[in-house]
Amino acid sequence: MDSFVEAHGGDPAGTEAHFLVEQVIGGVNIGFASLRNVDPGTGEGEIEMVVKDDLVSGLAIESNLLLINHIFSERSLEKLHFWPLKKHSSTMEAYPAMIREVTDPSPELAQRAAGRRTFAIERQEWEKIGTVFLRVLSRS
Repeated sequence: MDSFVEAHGGDPAGTEAHFLVEQVIGGVNIGFASLRNVDPGTGEGEIEMVVKDDLVSGLAIESNLLLINHIFSERSLEKLHFWPLKKHSSTMEAYPAMIREVTDPSPELAQRAAGRRTFAIERQEWEKIGTVFLRVLSRS
């Protein structure tokens, strides 16, 4: 777990919750995620996830979907910002109805992005589209 926490980085002072992502079969830790910088005034927060480099394709996406669903179901947030690695940006672009790039982020978001592209998902889109993905996953 220490390697995930170290790779995760960021300021732990703004962290609201941490999640260890475990693969059910075999009980292997495959990732580490957090909910950070929650602003109750704007209803916005940030998520960050670090997963194993050799992770089977699709598990990282599934883990993120489950994390987003958990946060929206447990918190009264309206928008989550996140910064995928460059190699995963094309995956984000594949879901334009649900995930949008923030083309003009606030100075604070731009600073936390550290050169990465900023994306956001809003509760309204999640409830319309994201929950469909979860139903499909639950049948797999």
